[in-house]
Amino acid sequence: MHPILFTFHGLKVATYGPGLCVAFAVAIWLAVRRAKRVGANPELVFSLCVWVLIGGLLGGKILLLLVDIRYYLANPSELATVWRLGGVYLGGLLGGLVVGWWYIRRHEMGFWRTADILAPSIAVATAIGRVLGCFMAGCCYGRPTDVAWAVVFHNEYSHRMFGTPIGVPIHPTQLYNSLANLVNFIILTLKFRKRRFEGQIFLLYCIIYSAGRFVTEFYRGDPRGSVFSGLLSTSQFLGILIFSSALAAYLFLRRRQKRV
Repeated sequence: MHPILFTFHGLKVATYGPGLCVAFAVAIWLAVRRAKRVGANPELVFSLCVWVLIGGLLGGKILLLLVDIRYYLANPSELATVWRLGGVYLGGLLGGLVVGWWYIRRHEMGFWRTADILAPSIAVATAIGRVLGCFMAGCCYGRPTDVAWAVVFHNEYSHRMFGTPIGVPIHPTQLYNSLANLVNFIILTLKFRKRRFEGQIFLLYCIIYSAGRFVTEFYRGDPRGSVFSGLLSTSQFLGILIFSSALAAYLFLRRRQKRV
């Protein structure tokens, strides 16, 4: 864990921001490259990535606020801290999806075709971001455990900012999520070359991601928000909705393709 990248004249520069910049840069580069390979407009895809990034950041902040809405209503002075924190990933995914749909519709790019181009990039950005962003910052931490691969954090800054346990062996859930997204990226990249219908890659991303996230949520130790009296975390509930919707759409589009 290394939450502060460097200090310049008393100004602390967090590792989280530059780490996410690296993740986004790699993702956009891959998306533009993939767009050129399939004959899509690379300039439009680049602009789309920027808009999706903005929508994703806002969506993640909004869901973060909603998950802890009672706390922020009781402590309105803490609202400013929302912008210093990361965000809820599934909120970012939904926010990016809404903004992406608007941009694609406006420029008549073809939603499913364009979503397929972006899907592997979303997976690799998350894989990188979980390590350079979340793991370095100490946020999104896991539950106490005695497994051999447990990690122990010692940074007081992360403890103050995120409540990261100090001196306690915990599950490296950031790395669990990173590995799950790396596997997702590899699967999507291989499938992209042999995709059978438009939308297959994006929907496959949603299916794999939501399933993996549902499992890793059981090992999270940070405040998660809950539904059904604590039976599920907010992310697990949203993951179920995304998984079922994506699976239904996947089967529908595959069946329609077979009829053509």
